[in-house]
Amino acid sequence: MNANVEKLTQTLKEVQAYHQQGFVELIDVERIEVAHNNLLVEKDKVTQLLSLGENMLKFQMGYKINDAIILTDSLNISEDLKTELTSSNIAFSNRTDVQLLNAQQSLYDIDIKRLKWGYLPTLAAYGSYQYNTQRPNANIFESDNSSPIKKWYNVSLVGVTLNLNVFDGLQRHNKIQQAKIAALKNQNSLKNLELAAQLETSVATISYNNALKTLNANKRNMELAQHVYDVSQKKYSQGVGSNIEIINAQTSLRESETNYYNALYELLVYKTDYLKAIGTLVK
Repeated sequence: MNANVEKLTQTLKEVQAYHQQGFVELIDVERIEVAHNNLLVEKDKVTQLLSLGENMLKFQMGYKINDAIILTDSLNISEDLKTELTSSNIAFSNRTDVQLLNAQQSLYDIDIKRLKWGYLPTLAAYGSYQYNTQRPNANIFESDNSSPIKKWYNVSLVGVTLNLNVFDGLQRHNKIQQAKIAALKNQNSLKNLELAAQLETSVATISYNNALKTLNANKRNMELAQHVYDVSQKKYSQGVGSNIEIINAQTSLRESETNYYNALYELLVYKTDYLKAIGTLVK
């Protein structure tokens, strides 16, 4: 936008100079000036939208709106964005939702084993040992086995308990069946998630490759529009072109640049969708 404003400002100055020397009419100057003013208004709108976009970013981040923020990324195309993607032989084990369902499946399997182990008999051993005395005075440390009052008595107990699960009214059996059904449901959810991940990857791959082709085409169109604009300026400066031709060329150049950056934005969005689908968005 700044480059377009600078170009059109320079063109307006040249046309005004030609008008002062009598080479062009006033209507030619006014046409360029109208296009220049419209471009300045559009630039002001874009500047306001940039400020609004930064505030929206701060809100999404939980950042204070009044604090300054510096954006370090740019829309420059890196080498990894210039090649087409493929959706074959992709492992989805890195996805957090897949890992969560796998962890739940392990818990369901452990729960089934725990309930099955309830049919096994349980054997418990226990024991206790006591040492006491009873006397009318406080001299408890005095011991005399010949006297029943001063004698210490010990009591010990040892036993074993064996529990056999003969019949529990099929309560444990029903709990095991419920746990198996929950495990099967989780397995179905995992399969559906894998299918959904494959579909997401396929859609993101096709969308990315199409966006890459569109980006390359818009890049070529932008280069052609720039060349047409430069030629129109040279023709007008040499007196063989018209100001309308310059305005049309400048409009086409701005449209081609807008289409290029929109295509680049879509390319980055589809690349993010692809990384999210294969589970490598956050490392």
